[in-house]
Amino acid sequence: MFKLHAAWFMQFIYPASICVLSKGWSAASCAIYLPSIFITVAEFFCFLVFPTDTNGGKHICFIMRVIATTFMCVWWLRLRLFQVGNILELVHFWRSLLLGFFGFLFWILLPTLLHYTGLQRHRLPQLTNGRAPFVWNPSLMTYNVALKMVLLGFKIFHSVFLVPFIEEIQVRNLGFRFMTLWLCGRSSELSNWLLDVSLYEFCWPSIIIISLGFGCCHTRYEFEWLAGFLYGLMVQVVVIKDKNVVNAILVHCITNLCLNVYILMSGNFYLW
Repeated sequence: MFKLHAAWFMQFIYPASICVLSKGWSAASCAIYLPSIFITVAEFFCFLVFPTDTNGGKHICFIMRVIATTFMCVWWLRLRLFQVGNILELVHFWRSLLLGFFGFLFWILLPTLLHYTGLQRHRLPQLTNGRAPFVWNPSLMTYNVALKMVLLGFKIFHSVFLVPFIEEIQVRNLGFRFMTLWLCGRSSELSNWLLDVSLYEFCWPSIIIISLGFGCCHTRYEFEWLAGFLYGLMVQVVVIKDKNVVNAILVHCITNLCLNVYILMSGNFYLW
């Protein structure tokens, strides 16, 4: 449940705080975060209506989450949060491919490395948050084959495309620049800080806090938060160097694509 509560914090308390602390509820940042609040409310009511102690209830709520998150992505694309003209001109494909694959290897090998150094008790990850370990294991689903394929399609689409887009825009784009304004005493060169790319700079308190927050949202197994923290540091540096989140989203997409292929081939569904 910790991960669920962390997700609700990121989607509701976090955007509400930015709205209040920036320029009040009429600020443009509030309009950007309205879909995030909508997702939280929709998911909350879903958990009230459906029996989430069963896999069926969890899957229904997840489908609602995917639909709401897709709405958020479309909303943000309409607001042009990339703040760039031709996105393709900014893409560094081979660098992103290399970093994305490195992030994937690091994520799955870290538990083994920690085990051999004596920091982790088990070579394979052990679930720590009470979450049912095989919610997404097709062999344990009681649905027909067609419904299983639909659910897995929703899961892969959410993981590979929606999650990277949402997390990079909300955390390492808006969240990081907001932290830079407050923690490093920077001032925006524009009247609207949401459009100010000069705030993409090496403000280490912001980098550490944002990356640590990202890591704390990944607690499916022992020390996964550390993998999330270090991965967040790497991707945040990419954002700062590029002055945009285009390649950060691409890196994240590649990492999650590799993870999804690995999960389906290995059967290690704890990573979902």
